[in-house]
Amino acid sequence: MILPETVADLVDAEDEATADTSKTATPVPATSEPSARAEAAAERVRADYGRSDRWLMGLLGTVGAAIAWAVVCVGIESATTGARPAFDLAFSGMTLVAGAALGIPAVWMLTSLHRSGRRLLRAATVLSARAGHLPAPAVRPVRSLPANLLVRLATSAAAVLATLAATAVAVRGAATGEGPAFIALYVGWAALSGAASIGQFGGVRRASGLPAARATPARLH
Repeated sequence: MILPETVADLVDAEDEATADTSKTATPVPATSEPSARAEAAAERVRADYGRSDRWLMGLLGTVGAAIAWAVVCVGIESATTGARPAFDLAFSGMTLVAGAALGIPAVWMLTSLHRSGRRLLRAATVLSARAGHLPAPAVRPVRSLPANLLVRLATSAAAVLATLAATAVAVRGAATGEGPAFIALYVGWAALSGAASIGQFGGVRRASGLPAARATPARLH
């Protein structure tokens, strides 16, 4: 989830953060050679976080997890309402295996993206401080965000709407006497889309607080 050319910058920033050397250090003038190297490293890390393929992998992982949960709920429906116990039990077992085969890689992908994203943002903060930049304002106008953060903000908002819609369907299903599989399906989808929204919005909030690079902000590429 992290580009090989960014690993050295990431390890360097994490070592500095662990040593806590940036707490009392005076910012290095922006014209110095160390500051220029730190600026270049910070830009590489920011670009790594903003890669379009990271966003696409997150979208793919979310859709894969949603489909996997739907497959599992088909098995739950078969086990709870079927008229042929032996066949329905075997079918439910098959759907559980299929759901796990699809869901486990999807959840692993989402978890890896979340963890690597946090590492990249922490490293970018450390490297920007080393380059002598002051933190950006805590609240920035949406129009000032780079394209890669705007895309994530848009999908975070879409995930909020999906969470509300799935929750409403689950509540309505419970009120009208729908089966447990139906309710479990939409509760699971609501939890998944809610987690996706929180994860993306948290990343946008942290990334928007990073000092802007001197060059043009990173775009989806």
